[in-house]
Amino acid sequence: MPNTLLRTVDSSHQLGRREARCLELFGDRCGIADQHDQERLPVVEPGAGEGIDRGQVDVLETMTPVSFSSFRSRLDKASGFQSVQFRELELALGKRDPRLLAQFRSEPAIHGRLLDRVGKPTLYDSFVRHLALRGYAIPDELLQRDFREPIPQSAVLRATLVGIYRDDPAATAVCERLVDLDEGLQEWRYRHVKMVERTIGALPGTGGSSGAAYLRTTLFTPLFQDLWAIRAEL
Repeated sequence: MPNTLLRTVDSSHQLGRREARCLELFGDRCGIADQHDQERLPVVEPGAGEGIDRGQVDVLETMTPVSFSSFRSRLDKASGFQSVQFRELELALGKRDPRLLAQFRSEPAIHGRLLDRVGKPTLYDSFVRHLALRGYAIPDELLQRDFREPIPQSAVLRATLVGIYRDDPAATAVCERLVDLDEGLQEWRYRHVKMVERTIGALPGTGGSSGAAYLRTTLFTPLFQDLWAIRAEL
């Protein structure tokens, strides 16, 4: 298997700078494992999640609440909600939430682009298909699932993953890279919440959300739940 799956994960780590590159790599190549299932997986270094760009939060936190409020009104209704690239990234990683698309209904081209992404395989789908091509038991309901739905949990897949962790170091390395990515994204969300609380407190967001209260609802929701669930079994 070439580095495409791993490069997609690497690119995802640079949330602030490399979203577009991540999506370009992901694009229509999610099924890349079909073509290279006999190739050996490359060695993956641990700690990949440390690469997520949290530096942007550090910079924003240098502003005091008074400094930020001095120009906040000029933002009008501008908000992170409007980041099409970030929504595409979330969809490519497997997040499924109708609210992600609702705000773009007034922009047919963008809305259509996001709808198209909803119907495509996610990074996790590419991962489980690769495992199937390597001979591992992957349930048909995962391989033939409706990509418009959230990534389902699977007891059969968890049993397979436990075996992988015990006997297949190369595939384990890829599993751990996905966990790194998932953990890093959750850490980034937490830093985002604390930045908002520190800067505007309980004020509503400029995009119409409840602000920090809404952001807190996004915390502690891993994308790759089966990879986390097996920890107690290893």
